[in-house]
Order: sequence, then C-alpha cells, then structure tokens
Amino acid sequence: MTFGDPVAIVIDRFDPAKGWSGRQEIASGSVAPYPITVPALSLGDDGTAAVAWAASKAFRDAHSIAVARTFDGTSWGAPVTLNPDFRYVYTYRPLLATDSRGAFIASWQEYDAFGNQAYASRTTPGGSWSAPVLLNTPDVLPDGGGTSHEQLNPALAMSRTGDAVALLTDHDWKANTYALDMVTFSPQTGWSAPVQLDPSSAGTGSAQMDDCGNAAIAWISLPTQDAMSARRVRGGDWVTKRLGTVPSSAQWAILGVGPSGQTAVTYRSPDDHDQRANVLE
Repeated sequence: MTFGDPVAIVIDRFDPAKGWSGRQEIASGSVAPYPITVPALSLGDDGTAAVAWAASKAFRDAHSIAVARTFDGTSWGAPVTLNPDFRYVYTYRPLLATDSRGAFIASWQEYDAFGNQAYASRTTPGGSWSAPVLLNTPDVLPDGGGTSHEQLNPALAMSRTGDAVALLTDHDWKANTYALDMVTFSPQTGWSAPVQLDPSSAGTGSAQMDDCGNAAIAWISLPTQDAMSARRVRGGDWVTKRLGTVPSSAQWAILGVGPSGQTAVTYRSPDDHDQRANVLE
C-alpha cells in the first residue's frame, strides 16, 4: 500500500473452551477516521483488551491521529481519538500496556512543531481515556528555530499495581547521541519527569515490570559497548548495573521479567560467537 492508504483493523479472539470467535472488523478501511498503521494490542488475563492504531481523518491525508478501542470481555467500545487537538501532526508507533484489571495505557509518537515527541493516555475500567500527557521534556525551540532533539524507539510496560514505565530514547541529532530516559507512572501521583539513565545508548532498550510494581530495563551503552540493566523498586530510584561487553555490531539487549521480579537479560558475546545471559534475582 502507499502511505495513507486505509486498512481495516480486524480481531479474532480465542477462548480455550470455545476456540476462535471468528473475524470481527473493529475499524473500517472505508470509514473515517481511516486506519493507516499496524495496530498495537494488549490483552489482560481478566479478559479485557485494547487496540490502538494511527488513523487519518481524510483519505490519504498525511496528518494522523491516535485511536483506541477497549474490550470489556463482552463487546468492543466505540473508537476514541486520543489526541483530538493535534497540530499538523504525523502520529505513529502506538504502544499499549495493561494492568490486567481493566486499566490501559496507550503511548504514541507525534511529529509536530517541536519534532518527534512522546505522549501517553490512560483509561480505567469503565472510564474514559485521559487527555494526552507529554512524556518527554520538549526542545526549547521549534523546527524553524533550531530544534535538535527527537524521541525515538519508545518502550512501555505496566504492572498489576497500575504503575507503569515508559522508556524514551532522546536523539540529539546535532551531537549524534541517543540518551536513555525513563518516565514512571503511579496511580496516586501520575507521570514523573524524565530521568536520564544513560547519556549515550545504542538507541533502543527493553522495559518490563513485575506484578508488584517493580521495573527493569536493559540496553547497550556507547561508546563502551556495555550491556546494561537498571532496576527500580516500586516508588524508589533506578539502580544501574553493568552486565558485560557486547560486540560493536550489537544494538540491543533483550529483557524478561517474571511475576515475582525474576529478571533475565540476554545479549551477544564480545567475539560475536555466543549468546550470553544474566539472571538477576
């Protein structure tokens, strides 16, 4: 398809007792707003679900919006525009996470007057989506005035406690660096300001949370080519740890977190011949 060509968003649900439910179209490619991206999907173990995608208000319009629908276990709610007051924006890379209790957080990127920025919206069980929240610190000047920062390759994770973390890669294209910033969410206090964990990463990272609200991330740090991890106990500060050296061709470390906080990080060996792993208890 060419950019802006609409595509339908289709769901087929599986029930272990009943099998597949059958194809259900939840966003039409012939009705505005027109879906134009591959959707994000989040499914809770309580049977609730959400789907988010980018859509255009007009056929083949480059300006796009973030749209989401939630599933309460029985039926799909109406599509909701998450960023209705967008400004000549291109919206892309939607992400979703759930606490498996009916609450969802959606995040996405927008390209506006200040470059690529990261936003998020949250909904509670039976509630409405919140107004978009800017997650990153905006650049001082708009494009015409010399902006040099943009947010790339975000990651999103949410716990059964309702806490969440968003990993942001702050690309300074003038310095050609990719700083790694973390933003946390608490149901009691909302979103935090960004906290920088690494001024120069490989440009992407992995984020996960356990059922108790504790978080972990993994990434590659430059120019040392170190595999790094950071952990945060719910309500606490980030604690970083160097795991080992990786080859210059390695761009990422992959992270997994169990429900009780067991954490494993896998990355490639310095000679590029082996796959290594660290298990963090």
